[in-house]
Amino acid sequence: MAEEDEARRQRAGQDHAEYDVGRLLALSDGVFAIAMTLLVLDIPVPSRIAANSDGLTWLRHRSMLRGLARTDGGLAWINLLMLLLVCLVPFTAAVLSRHGDLATAVILYAANMALVGVAGLGLRWRCWHGALLRTPLTSAERRTATLDSLLSIGVFGVSMPIALFSPTAAEAVWFASGFLSFRRGAHRH
Repeated sequence: MAEEDEARRQRAGQDHAEYDVGRLLALSDGVFAIAMTLLVLDIPVPSRIAANSDGLTWLRHRSMLRGLARTDGGLAWINLLMLLLVCLVPFTAAVLSRHGDLATAVILYAANMALVGVAGLGLRWRCWHGALLRTPLTSAERRTATLDSLLSIGVFGVSMPIALFSPTAAEAVWFASGFLSFRRGAHRH
C-alpha cells in the first residue's frame, strides 16, 4: 500500500512538471507568434533586412526548451526576460528599416539582438546547471552551443562601435556572419 501511494505521488509530481513545461512553451510560442506577426504587419517593405529574424530565434528557443523535463523559477524569469526582448524586435527592426542609415538605429537593433542572445545563453545555462533537461547534453554539445551563442552575441556587440563609423558596414558584419554560420551549420550535417 505504501509503495502504491509513493508511486502515485511520483506520477503526480511528474504530471505537474510536464504541465509547467507545457505552460512555459505555450506562453513562449504565443509571444513569439505575436512578435513575428507584428514584424510582418507593422513594417513596410524594408530598405534593409535584419540578419536575424524572430523566426530563427523562435526555432532555436523551441528546440532548446523541447528537451525540458521540468522548470524552475530561475528559468521562468530568464524566459520572461527573453520574451520581453523578443517583443522589442519588431520595434527595433522597424527603426532599422526606416532609419538604417543612422548609427543609432543600427546600434538599437544590434543591442536588442545581442541581449536576446544573452538571454538565450542564460536559458541554456539554467537548463544545464539546473538539471532541467530530460537528457543532459554532453560537454561537447554544451561547448558548441555556448560558442554559437557567444559568436552571435559577439557579432552584434562588435557591430555597434562599427556603426558609429559606418552603419552599412555594421549591417554587412551581420550578413557576413550569418552567411558563415549558415555554411558552418551546413557542413556539420
